[in-house]
Amino acid sequence: MDSDWRNSTLGREGYYTYPNTSAFANYSEWAQYLRGHKVHLAFIDHSFPHFINTSGTTGLQTSPEEIRFRWDGLSHWLGQGLTFWW
Repeated sequence: MDSDWRNSTLGREGYYTYPNTSAFANYSEWAQYLRGHKVHLAFIDHSFPHFINTSGTTGLQTSPEEIRFRWDGLSHWLGQGLTFWW
């Protein structure tokens, strides 16, 4: 799925905890359904700087804070049935 798997209202597209539920009300159930039919599910992660550092600016996409943010967010979805991301 392209980046539309995220809820893009209210600036939430940068967060992994706000999925776009207009197409699929429950991503976990949908992912399990796909897995049961031997279909892989991938989320595309169009990354942009998310972490705001102490100076009030966003960090680099390769900063430890950004890497942790992405790892935590996308690993959550792997636990919900996501097969991989890129």
